[in-house]
Amino acid sequence: MRIEPTLEVRQFFIAALSGISCPALNMPTQDQKPPYVLISTRSTQEQLTKCPKPTYRITTTFDIIVANDGDWGGDKQAEDIANEMLPLIMMDGQTANFNILFSHIDSSDPMPELYSTGRVIRKVINVINFVTQL
Repeated sequence: MRIEPTLEVRQFFIAALSGISCPALNMPTQDQKPPYVLISTRSTQEQLTKCPKPTYRITTTFDIIVANDGDWGGDKQAEDIANEMLPLIMMDGQTANFNILFSHIDSSDPMPELYSTGRVIRKVINVINFVTQL
């Protein structure tokens, strides 16, 4: 029986990031204040000729959200959180139903969004994994 992998992969990364300096979530509550990391996943099934089991290419997006009540700052905090995360997300792993193999990573510079209450910094990291069902 095939199982959809995105929930288990997302839970794997939330657990892997449990010890960093800010919470890693799949959905913030209304009272959640930055900094935090939002994690989302999407999958594409790959048809690999030499692999008899279902294989997926999973893209996991990590949105690092930092807030500042002034016009400046927050960039370094977003970069520090990213540096704290990298060794934890650039690795292979396993869940109850899947093997997770690290493939590659891309990221953006911290991008500011200005609001009347200050600015919000958003840094995005995408991790691509190949995932096979056990």
